[in-house]
Amino acid sequence: EDSKYALLKEEVKLAAQKKTISIIETRKSVMRKSEYFKQLQGNVLQKILSFIPSPPDKKPNFESGNVEASETKSRVERIEIVCYGIGKVGSSPIAQYQLALLLLLIDCISSFLSGKEGKVEKEAIVIRFYDP
Repeated sequence: EDSKYALLKEEVKLAAQKKTISIIETRKSVMRKSEYFKQLQGNVLQKILSFIPSPPDKKPNFESGNVEASETKSRVERIEIVCYGIGKVGSSPIAQYQLALLLLLIDCISSFLSGKEGKVEKEAIVIRFYDP
């Protein structure tokens, strides 16, 4: 009887996780289409890239909006993102949107670093969550 209960409990937990993942994917889709995200995307990438050292002859040109991935990707080995207090993504819509935004920013950074033909290693972007 205990094993049946444990199995049922595990199935319920797995179903809840799948539902949460689906909800977060939906939130990502909604956010990706928003004007807010489109504006944030450019501003955040500019800030992130401003911390990546460039050789003196290859400074990214932010003012023209023309930043080549090839100017940057060879110098980036790892980006760490620390996220404090995101909340309970299984039950909080606010936490779900915050996680969706974080995932979208990671997608943008990965896309930028990889360029059109490159590939970013999984270990290149490290995410750490701290929620008291």
